[in-house]
Amino acid sequence: MHIFYRKNTWKWLAYVLTLLVVDALQNTPHLFPVISNVRPVLLLPFVIAVASIEGTGAGGVFGVLAGLFWDISGGAPFGFHGLFLMMVGIFTGLLVSAVFHASPLSALLFGLGFSFLMELISWVFLDYMTGGQDFVYSFFHIILPTTFYSFAFVVPFYYWAKYLHLRLTE
Repeated sequence: MHIFYRKNTWKWLAYVLTLLVVDALQNTPHLFPVISNVRPVLLLPFVIAVASIEGTGAGGVFGVLAGLFWDISGGAPFGFHGLFLMMVGIFTGLLVSAVFHASPLSALLFGLGFSFLMELISWVFLDYMTGGQDFVYSFFHIILPTTFYSFAFVVPFYYWAKYLHLRLTE
């Protein structure tokens, strides 16, 4: 029984350390490559991967943590990303347990959908309502490129979460 707790502790610690590394890669300027003035959203695919493998509870908790880390780095009203990523983690966990099976394909589907939704909501609340850029420019120069750049990290994070789950769970 002691080994079970120790192995689960190592698994959750590995997830938290991965979360910290992913947060640093996403939110530290010049640490991750920028392509066509677009930076990827790395925390979203990570939350989707954890929720796909570990379920609703872990997805919600890691969504809140990832979002609050992101909110601390600034750029949006505090709590915006925490709330959104918590809902992403919970919905992903629910959809995997009720409708889909945990697979790279379902993770890709969730990654594409939630990334696009997040970028669209961000545009509405942070650009449109403040009198920022028009939708057509934002759609083709910010929303779509960010969605696809973030989408590229869904499968690697999925396999990393699956590896941690299989290796560190008894």
